[in-house]
Amino acid sequence: IAGPSPSLPIALARDPSPTDAHRFAAVFATLASSPEFQRRALGNVARVAAAQARTMTRSFLFSARLAAARVLLDASADRFEELAVDVLGAPMPRGDVLGLAWPRFRDDEPSRILALFTSLPVTEELVQRFDDDWFRNPRAMVFLRARASAPAWDDATELDASAVDRLAKAFEGSVA
Repeated sequence: IAGPSPSLPIALARDPSPTDAHRFAAVFATLASSPEFQRRALGNVARVAAAQARTMTRSFLFSARLAAARVLLDASADRFEELAVDVLGAPMPRGDVLGLAWPRFRDDEPSRILALFTSLPVTEELVQRFDDDWFRNPRAMVFLRARASAPAWDDATELDASAVDRLAKAFEGSVA
């Protein structure tokens, strides 16, 4: 089981905005959008693996766009119609019944969005260190366990325009 050492003080062991935990979740969630995972772990043939990976990437892209819209709406609720077009591709008037079903902003939403935008470097590091099938490599799990056991910390400066651009390009390359 990964996690911080029980001997650490609570202020170091538990981050009030668990970006690292969300980052690990994003890394593992995006495995389903990896053709390598589809082939090696799920046993799909290359054609099916590629199709399923593209479908999962589209789902993750929609989820990322929705998360970004929730953060932006919390900051500026008057942009609802504009953000609905950006996320859904069609206008959705605020008075519409679907407008009431718009996902609400969660307290940890800034942590989640930061984790999403900074998860790609973690995935790339895993692939670089342990190959495309890092998810099957016991050494990768030891590496992740050690990383998860480190004291909680987060730096919002990790998120810059280049991180967002790299994620966008990764999505673009995967759904093309």
